[in-house]
Amino acid sequence: MEKLEDIESFLKNVDEISQLVEDLRSSDAEAQQKAMEKADCYITSLAEPCRTKINKMTVNTNPPPLPPSITPQTETPENFMKIMEMDAEERRVRKAANVKKAIAFKDKGNEAYAQEDYETAVKYYSDGLAEIKDMQPLYTNRAQAYIKLGKYNEAVSDCEWALKCNERCIKAYLHMGKAYLGLKKYNEARGCFEKIEEIQPGKEKIVKEYLTQVDLGKEKETQEIKAREEFDKGKRKATTVVELLEKLSKPGQIALYYCGGLEILSQALTDCTGQTLFRLNNGFSIIASNVTVRSCLLEKTNHPESRELCVSVFKIWRRVCCGNDENQKLLMTCPVATQSIVHLASSEHDEVAKECLALLSVYSEIPRGRHLAIESLDLNMLVRNLMVCVSKPKKQQENTAVNILQNFATESRFCLPLSLF
Repeated sequence: MEKLEDIESFLKNVDEISQLVEDLRSSDAEAQQKAMEKADCYITSLAEPCRTKINKMTVNTNPPPLPPSITPQTETPENFMKIMEMDAEERRVRKAANVKKAIAFKDKGNEAYAQEDYETAVKYYSDGLAEIKDMQPLYTNRAQAYIKLGKYNEAVSDCEWALKCNERCIKAYLHMGKAYLGLKKYNEARGCFEKIEEIQPGKEKIVKEYLTQVDLGKEKETQEIKAREEFDKGKRKATTVVELLEKLSKPGQIALYYCGGLEILSQALTDCTGQTLFRLNNGFSIIASNVTVRSCLLEKTNHPESRELCVSVFKIWRRVCCGNDENQKLLMTCPVATQSIVHLASSEHDEVAKECLALLSVYSEIPRGRHLAIESLDLNMLVRNLMVCVSKPKKQQENTAVNILQNFATESRFCLPLSLF
């Protein structure tokens, strides 16, 4: 350790000397011994005369007085250590008070977050960080609120600060990965999620789920780029999908008009590009928001044309969702769809029930689809109606319903409603 030039240099190292004081009080004999040796070095340096550099041209014959806390008598080792102890205690008390205030702000921020008031949550977390700069939970909590607000760059910055506080912070890598997903920076997101498994190998399952989201996000972006390129080039299949959706968006038409349009549209959806263009051009909302279609799906009318329209809607939904994760996810956000899928699974009209079960089969075939359906559908009602199908004399419906139940039963969250029957 370099020798100090004068007493003011010692005072600039208060934090280091405060640690020395704590070590001297330690119950660990080895730590105490090392602290004693280090203290001897400081005391020895104090005993040596202070070497002051003097300007040979001008000598200050009227130096300013020493601060009250630094008088000649404080240059003894005992007084010096006493001053350091007092300073360390003052710092400890001051920091404890700041930490207490910061925790109070964090709790208020958590309450606001729970109420989905994310702007207020950000404000409280920021107030906490104004009290203390190195509280990692404040950064990760604020990052989470920023993600809810769509402020992904701010979330990434907060996660970087959290990692400066704790380089092994799992929450920081998790929220940073989510923020990068929002920014469509898929390689960066993957790196964050893989870092979680590196730090805690036991997190393999949750990491796998997030890596799947990365893959799906990247796949979605690729599909949309390709679909837009084909439409911009004027390829007939691509333009046909958009033109048909424009025709179907006309309100006030009879049920047969929409049946015919949906049938033609179903034939045009021959590949992933068609499915993607359906999504990009509001295909789901065009169908679900149509008054005539809604009346049929919610069984507010019982005309034969209404049943035919129900069949057409279920066919088009099955066609656009088959093998397309993003479309499956969007359909499950539509209340009309989630209600009709559950209630019409046991419809007394065979064709309606058949097409509804066919759509449910699409969701039941892969884990991601099952998770989406379980999160969005009324499981008790779904199981009840599937059991009704099983009890029907219609062999095809019975087999389809049994297969759906078997597939969904592989998910633990589905087993509870299933056990009620």
